[in-house]
Amino acid sequence: MGFQMHANSFGLTLIAITAVVLLSGCGGATGTISGSTTLPTPGIPSPSPTLPTNEALAFIPNMAGNVQVIAVPSNSVIATLSLCCGPDSAATSARSPYALFSQFDSATVTEIDTRTGAPVQYFGGCQPWGVAIDTTGTIGYITQECSFTLFVVSLPSLSQIGAVQFPTSCGGMIGVAVNPIEPLLYVACGVQNNQLAVISTTSYEILNTISLPFDRSPYDIVVSPDGSRVYVSTFGVYGYVEVIDANSDAILDQIAVGGASQALAVTPDGSKIYAAALGFSAQQDGTVSVISTATDTVVTMIPVGLGPNGVSIDPTGTYVYVTNANDGTISVISTSSNSVVATISVGGTPVGFGNFIRPPLAVGTFRKTARLPSP
Repeated sequence: MGFQMHANSFGLTLIAITAVVLLSGCGGATGTISGSTTLPTPGIPSPSPTLPTNEALAFIPNMAGNVQVIAVPSNSVIATLSLCCGPDSAATSARSPYALFSQFDSATVTEIDTRTGAPVQYFGGCQPWGVAIDTTGTIGYITQECSFTLFVVSLPSLSQIGAVQFPTSCGGMIGVAVNPIEPLLYVACGVQNNQLAVISTTSYEILNTISLPFDRSPYDIVVSPDGSRVYVSTFGVYGYVEVIDANSDAILDQIAVGGASQALAVTPDGSKIYAAALGFSAQQDGTVSVISTATDTVVTMIPVGLGPNGVSIDPTGTYVYVTNANDGTISVISTSSNSVVATISVGGTPVGFGNFIRPPLAVGTFRKTARLPSP
């Protein structure tokens, strides 16, 4: 599949780059952003364990003020890391021992070493929401809703190496996803704008914006393993998953998934998409729709817990973990039977937006510095 340049229809601009490390967190000593924003010190993980690196681990953000670490597939909680101010979303990678957690309410992104559970670095800002890590494990992407900015940071220093400023008409930036094959990045630009921005990861320029139906706000994004398809969850009166051709940026299909659609996950072989959808009330069980990517149809809908809003798949493609925010549980789905095979009680409000399952770490593949953007 060839890389296709796109017209910049959104008129978005690249911000001048300055290397900055911003320290922040929750409560105590302070730092500043642009000389004005006060940032408290981070919470300290308790305990600070040595975590296994040779197996998959689920790092579940919980708005109760922690990250729960679950061993996959034993479904046992092996550690609870204190991370105050309500972590909302996560990004992990097999190519990096570091994971990113956004904390919307405290205007912080915390980086944790997944080998120890200890915090490594912090990035401050304004209402961070979506986080992602590139395929090399050396670059992180952070959307900040109220500043209408996508920040590009080097791992593990979290020094800023790039940023893209969006117009205020974007109306809030949520999900972000990396194309695993092509040098492309996708950002959900809603709630007001209902567009998907396509960004070059070589130049950090906006190449195109894809207009979605006027009544559907983009939320989460996943890309097929071969890089050919982009799947976007949208919510409105009903939830849909938009299917987009990554080469032409054309919308190929629109798949109804019931209630307000939330998080998405794609199986490692690319054959299925798992789409979480809220019930029509807080007391109504949510569902996870299983979508065949061969036919772009829902093959089954799986009842899960209350308020499912996070989905992640283990690296073998055997299990799907679903965070249920309204009843404090994790539903574990078998991809072979498409049924819930375990329910893990974690309490609080597990949210799990983003890729929260870290695969076994690929020993010897870590790079210490990220590449700089091309001029």
